[in-house]
Amino acid sequence: MANSRGKHAQAISDRSGMAFPYNEMVKEWNGAFVHISEFEAKHPQLEPKPHGGDAEALRDARPDRTENDTAQLLPHNPFTTYASGSSIINVYSPIMV
Repeated sequence: MANSRGKHAQAISDRSGMAFPYNEMVKEWNGAFVHISEFEAKHPQLEPKPHGGDAEALRDARPDRTENDTAQLLPHNPFTTYASGSSIINVYSPIMV
């Protein structure tokens, strides 16, 4: 197939379908053959620049944490009551370290 490149040669734009002079046509980054008035450059977000990690970050960091309160078992018969009718109840719990 012969390509015509003379001063009267025309080409069809892939974007609009209109005929334009062949010497005013350009090829875009995606391969489309378009007129210079229809040309769109490649958007910068299609090829983002690599972003390095934070210089102060630690690999596999494990922050300090506080343990949750847990229930403790009471010894056998830990409750002591006083005279009947009294609302005071003592609870004996050994301190465990």
